[in-house]
Amino acid sequence: MIWEYGNYKFNCQLSRPTKEKFEFWKKDFLNLSDTKDYDVWLVGGFLRDSNTKDIDILLVGKPNYNKVKKLLINGIKIGINKYNMFVDMTHWNMKPFEFKDNMKKVNVGKLVAANKIVQDGRVVTDWTDGNMVYPDLWYLERKYPKDKQMNKKYNKPILVQRGFNNG
Repeated sequence: MIWEYGNYKFNCQLSRPTKEKFEFWKKDFLNLSDTKDYDVWLVGGFLRDSNTKDIDILLVGKPNYNKVKKLLINGIKIGINKYNMFVDMTHWNMKPFEFKDNMKKVNVGKLVAANKIVQDGRVVTDWTDGNMVYPDLWYLERKYPKDKQMNKKYNKPILVQRGFNNG
């Protein structure tokens, strides 16, 4: 299967993440020097369901575009190259929140290291409405929770690491 994540291309059949692979990935990722500048959050379906297709990680903190881009791409590459799993990484302009029944949607500013994700020639994620704010780094706004998230029970986000510059 051919994947394209912006300029990063890889050919593999990704497997589902496991808690064990996540712990190994987490150790490798947190050893990257620039992670100390950001809060690192684990969010999404992996918190509740071992049958999910990916792990969702958010970086939160004042963005240095060069550092954020490198962290997003390196986190994804570690997941793919070392553990054969997809770690979906973004930077948010606020800390994540727990999705509750009937909550109002919140506008979130995101940084992503690709304007689309393509799987075997089919666009699976489209962020082409974002603005490139740095080479290969896009800013976009989305409302959360998404409609598909309103009908699922998500566990509370987990702070994996508090950044030194974030309190």
